[in-house]
Amino acid sequence: MRGGLAYIYGMLLSLLPSRYREHEHLRGNVIACGILQIFAAIFLLVFRMFDFEARSSASMGARSELLWDHLGGGAVYGSGILALAEFAFHPVSIISYYFFFEGVVRTMGALIGHEVIGTLPLYLVAAVHGLWSKANHRKYLGPLIEDEVIRGTARSDYDLKVYSCRPKLDWNPYVTIEFEDQFYQLMREEPGPESFRFVYYLRRNPVGRIVVQIFHYRTDDVLKPPAPKIYPSERAASPPSGPLSI
Repeated sequence: MRGGLAYIYGMLLSLLPSRYREHEHLRGNVIACGILQIFAAIFLLVFRMFDFEARSSASMGARSELLWDHLGGGAVYGSGILALAEFAFHPVSIISYYFFFEGVVRTMGALIGHEVIGTLPLYLVAAVHGLWSKANHRKYLGPLIEDEVIRGTARSDYDLKVYSCRPKLDWNPYVTIEFEDQFYQLMREEPGPESFRFVYYLRRNPVGRIVVQIFHYRTDDVLKPPAPKIYPSERAASPPSGPLSI
């Protein structure tokens, strides 16, 4: 029983976009969910067809008699085509078409490409959620403000303390940071107060440490637009630079 509920939970989980899922193996779940989705769409379409026939047969007869009396007798041409178009383009029918083809795509994607594809309506919800989260994150970070740098004293365990309003994703203990013609190494980072959510502690680069990559840091870097990305072909065309020791 517990295993069956876990499998059903995996099927429901496979409907979600990847950002809401962990790295579970859901290939079997998405195949079962896609097949169930196909049969549900077919069932809904067949049910809609019988319901449409039951409800529209009387009204179609009344309309035919009305047109017969109005035209003075004669056949009512095109009534079958109009009825078929009314059934085919009904919103319930269109929803059935969509979920049928989506079920086919999800099932084939799992069978052939080993991909777990969620349902499109939830991707639209996730897109709105992503925009809302980004707006809240920008509000949390606050406006762009130039970094503040505090130099350490003899009693401090750092040489520079950098307060920044934005994270420095390229900084790590393995790169070298150049500031005012001095080289530093990142020691640690921690959350900061409002307006400066990120605090970085730097120490002078140890003697003999091999320098592989240098970042030329300025306090107003956060106010500048991001640098253009360098693609692998452009990086390969540039002359290689070996490690330095300072």
